[in-house]
Amino acid sequence: MTDPKDSYWNDGSDIYQYPNSTILKNIPGVTDAAELEALELNATVVRLPEAMSAMQDKPITLKLWQEIHHILFQDIYEWSGVFRTVQMSKGNTLFAHPENIESEGKRVFDELSRENFLQGLALNDLCRRLAYYFSECNALHPFREGNGRTQKLLFGEILKRLGYRIDWKKLSVEEHLKAMVEAHNQRPEQLIGGFLRILSKEI
Repeated sequence: MTDPKDSYWNDGSDIYQYPNSTILKNIPGVTDAAELEALELNATVVRLPEAMSAMQDKPITLKLWQEIHHILFQDIYEWSGVFRTVQMSKGNTLFAHPENIESEGKRVFDELSRENFLQGLALNDLCRRLAYYFSECNALHPFREGNGRTQKLLFGEILKRLGYRIDWKKLSVEEHLKAMVEAHNQRPEQLIGGFLRILSKEI
């Protein structure tokens, strides 16, 4: 969660972290990584029902993603729901430049809207388009922390409206990360296969 390798800084500094530390500044004032991780987990679990409720019957947009993020992380980070202002990368994956997050996010969600949020697609085609949009949203990485969790919630809502459920537990962390890297490099086959494994029709 606070691994410095998660980010890339041109000047070696991060305004979101405590000075001389890799710990993210937080409302409780915790400076121990394990303690912050535990607090964050507890806070997001408590707020999860509120976030799930907030998504119901609302348009799937970048703004909704911000709202979900704010709800989940409002007790931990002052910048919950606010786009990051620093450049980030993970490994060799460079995420969207801060100044491009809003415009690129609008492009992605406008495109998804034009595809009618993937309504009416056969499973194979659905997984192919899901992989595309999931990778595009991952490339945005709009927040300093909490991107993956909120993105999964958002896509879970998209799939719920399509009559599907998604079980992320069927995909290991290692498989997921490798598939995301491959998709970011225009090789989406692993991510498509992953979605085929973890999607099922609602009964």
